[in-house]
Amino acid sequence: MKNKKKGLSISSLRLNPAKYIYVWYVILCGLLVLSFYADFFTHNATFDDFQIGSENLAISRIAASINHIEWDRTAFGLGFLYERSGYSISNIPNSPAQSNLLTNDAYRNGLSIASSALAVPNNGYNALAYVTANSIRLKNGETRKIISIKTDEKTIYVSLEGTSPLDESIHGGINDYQIFNSDGVRIKDYILTDYLAQVGLQGWVYYWFAKLIPIQTVNILRLICSILLAVVLFWICLEIKQKYNLLMAISFYVTFLLSTWVVNFARNLYWVEFTWFIPMLLGLLCLNNWKRRRYFYPLFYFAILIKSLCGYEYITTVMMGSIMFLLVELFSSQKTEKTSRKELLSAIFWIGILSILAFATALMIHSAIRGHGNIWDGLTTIYKQDVLRRTLGGNPSDYAEVFAGSLNASIFDVLKGYIIFSTPIILGLDGQLFRVIILLPMLIFAYQFLFQH
Repeated sequence: MKNKKKGLSISSLRLNPAKYIYVWYVILCGLLVLSFYADFFTHNATFDDFQIGSENLAISRIAASINHIEWDRTAFGLGFLYERSGYSISNIPNSPAQSNLLTNDAYRNGLSIASSALAVPNNGYNALAYVTANSIRLKNGETRKIISIKTDEKTIYVSLEGTSPLDESIHGGINDYQIFNSDGVRIKDYILTDYLAQVGLQGWVYYWFAKLIPIQTVNILRLICSILLAVVLFWICLEIKQKYNLLMAISFYVTFLLSTWVVNFARNLYWVEFTWFIPMLLGLLCLNNWKRRRYFYPLFYFAILIKSLCGYEYITTVMMGSIMFLLVELFSSQKTEKTSRKELLSAIFWIGILSILAFATALMIHSAIRGHGNIWDGLTTIYKQDVLRRTLGGNPSDYAEVFAGSLNASIFDVLKGYIIFSTPIILGLDGQLFRVIILLPMLIFAYQFLFQH
């Protein structure tokens, strides 16, 4: 009997797509992570500095944890940890520190070139510290008394005794100085200020994360946020493929991958963008698992609650995202029976009710904290200091000048800003085309609704 030699056939070399499907999932999800964490594809100029001020609200929590600074005065999770030169986060690598030391013809890094004087940012720390300051001890041990202080909107100018200018190589920089009051008591080097406009759940998560696991760089947390967003968005694409088709799933995937706005927000520690899309994912899961949809209802409550505790921004859009595909199914399906329509309406109703209850729960928690235990006082304060400051009804003269533009804007101006913009929709697609892109689906939907039912 002859032995047949076993060899490789061409058919044996072919890859079975189904067999390697999870490898493809990891690759495609990894591409999203690369885009969100490192801006690998869009290369937009605003990526590195996008929303630095907002992110510092969260990073200050991490700085407090690393520096063993207790933040137990209130239950707010976000705030600023100020020092003399700016936000006190310079000891955390890759953190977006905003050090605003004056440098011009008269000052270099906040130190006067010609006289014994210095200039510090008019921030939360300096505005309070220099009210009671009497003298400054320099890095070389020399002490100089404060002669006079002048303040403008951005800078506090401090004149010191003596005639020789401060030399950074001898006397150190502004952050090296120690400030004393008139009793000779040293004023602490930092001040904590709470961010009162939300509970700030994400700040508490970072705070305890930094306590339990040594944080060497904020990029670790940024990577985690990027991975979570990539998983949620890729899961959405898989559910869209299951419900509709591959082409629609690819369209969503490419939009997520190449949208400059999605990419910019993705890794920001304040915005925690993955919380925006979880309700949308749950809506798709309901559609694709219709008989088990009621099991998902409680998850809508917790998803909206977590999003609201991390900030109220875009909350109405996030809520609409949870029922978006259900509404499309309700109005566009030709084969939907009356009983199915009732089931869809019921699902939309209960998801809406649970979402509103979740938002109300977050608002009550926020109000209790803001009102020091009195929910009504907290609600009143939130309405007067936050709602009116950001929406219609507020008097521009009651708030800082920076809010005047939005308070004076008409509804038309606001809508115009959302429709007409210059930033790319996705890489290579100009923002001016957005008006056409949103009009076409409306016309198609109207045609289907009117003539195909």
